[in-house]
Amino acid sequence: MVLLHGLGTDASEFRPYMASARPHTVALTAFGHDPEEARDARYRPIGLATHTELIAGAIRALSRRHPGKRLVLVGFSCGADTVLRLAERWAERPEQQPVLARVLLLDPNMNRSTLPVTRALAGLDLSDPAAALRGIVAEPRDLDAFANFCDYLHRIAGKDLAQVCRDAGEVWDDAEEVGSHERFVRRCERLRSVCGGPVRIHFSTRFETHFNGLVAHARRHGLRGVFDLRRTDHFVLCAEPALRPQAEALVSGSPAPAPEG
Repeated sequence: MVLLHGLGTDASEFRPYMASARPHTVALTAFGHDPEEARDARYRPIGLATHTELIAGAIRALSRRHPGKRLVLVGFSCGADTVLRLAERWAERPEQQPVLARVLLLDPNMNRSTLPVTRALAGLDLSDPAAALRGIVAEPRDLDAFANFCDYLHRIAGKDLAQVCRDAGEVWDDAEEVGSHERFVRRCERLRSVCGGPVRIHFSTRFETHFNGLVAHARRHGLRGVFDLRRTDHFVLCAEPALRPQAEALVSGSPAPAPEG
């Protein structure tokens, strides 16, 4: 199982789950997101295309090193978006595609409706990083949004902010307008076409307003049995108590347990 983290976080997000996971697990930290290298002047921001190439290379190396293992990908937030980009890449270059057994995506970004933090980071003035981050916290108009912004910024502050902001800008530019699901559904179809087993895509309550519209659009394309709405918060979705039953149900082939509440 290869785990991919979200924007501004790193592989340590998955450590509580990995410590006792039944499948063998590897978590990859994206370029610029390693806290120990965040202030290293030798590194310069890279684009999402290069990110995708690096992660594809790491997955290919793991597959070659362990040819007898089934490969399962788990992506959270922008890590889930990375899996969708990988699927497009593999569809175009099938000779480089590993044998993919199963996929679990947690809160992939369906359109700009769920990218308020990304939008704010995309235009961040890094001449005074502390002031810029404080300005972002002033944007939310309700307590839930405020808590969400603070949660992100706590994680982002220790990363390479130039890299995080470049990632955010490219994600924002690539995202569909609010209410549109066409490109996202096409990418989900492409992912299912390159995966030899089930693909599951779970959303947190922050997607609740847009979930039914997405499902209706997907059904018109014949895409069914893929999406699920979990009654939990965004970051809780990838935390050990929520991740364990989702990931291990996928690996075992059994239905994912219903969320509590």
